[in-house]
Amino acid sequence: MCCTTELQSELYCTDYSLGQEPTGSLAWYVTWDNGVQKCAQDCPVDAGGGSGPCGGLITVGVVAYESVDACCETALSTMRLEECQAVSNGEVRLVFCAY
Repeated sequence: MCCTTELQSELYCTDYSLGQEPTGSLAWYVTWDNGVQKCAQDCPVDAGGGSGPCGGLITVGVVAYESVDACCETALSTMRLEECQAVSNGEVRLVFCAY
């Protein structure tokens, strides 16, 4: 199969080859959203309705975590866990004011 011999760097090669839109793994990874780092899920942005945890499909080389807690505790440990969870789940948005 071409995906395993020629395109190992394309995570969703088989889905695309079959004319299917990939749904993602639902693993969590770090991303930027309007200048704020947060954890997001590996799923199409539309799947979360735009305000949920879906951050788009991950690419090769991106570190993935099993849960939002694991992502927050490991990759964003400088942020309070509760704050990271809320931002990552789309429950709150962080706003920074410049004085």
